[in-house]
Amino acid sequence: MNYSNTPCEQKLKVSDIPSLKKIVPNFTHHEAGHCIIAKKLGFKTEGLTLLLEDTYGAHIGKAMIKLFEPCSTIDELIDYLNRRIIVLFSGVIAENIIDGKIDNAQAIESLQKNGVNDYAKASELIHILNNLTLVNPKNTQDNLWRESIDLVEQNYNVITDVAKSFADEILETQTEYTFDEDTIQSIVNHYEI
Repeated sequence: MNYSNTPCEQKLKVSDIPSLKKIVPNFTHHEAGHCIIAKKLGFKTEGLTLLLEDTYGAHIGKAMIKLFEPCSTIDELIDYLNRRIIVLFSGVIAENIIDGKIDNAQAIESLQKNGVNDYAKASELIHILNNLTLVNPKNTQDNLWRESIDLVEQNYNVITDVAKSFADEILETQTEYTFDEDTIQSIVNHYEI
């Protein structure tokens, strides 16, 4: 059967489609990266979702992160923006981790292809941050990118365990899968984050 011509409304098993079987772990690493780094930086998380829309790799993934956090001072707002930008960058960085190290060139390419929504949000927040701090936006972006890399590398094992466990749950296209917070926390409890 030629899967590239299969209508996207039909549910298909991931295990029957080698190209999907190969890229699902990238998607789950991306979302696990957001989730684990958000936890590390003090955000509350509520799980992960992933929907494979077709056999080409179109998907909708989400790390459910509670963004509400009252900021009563400019310093608290600056801290919040820094942490939020790091979380946005952490998805594509986690997606490009090989043996615990980030392939930076590949991560930057992924940011411009797979992480366009994350990058758009981060870029806007960087401009807001720079309006508050009067720092060059390029310096801010570079510094927060490096900090994201460091955090993802430090948390490689837990990100990978969450991503692998979630990937094992993704069985077919056209089904939204949720990896609940309790399951994630049971994995995280084996690590110090």
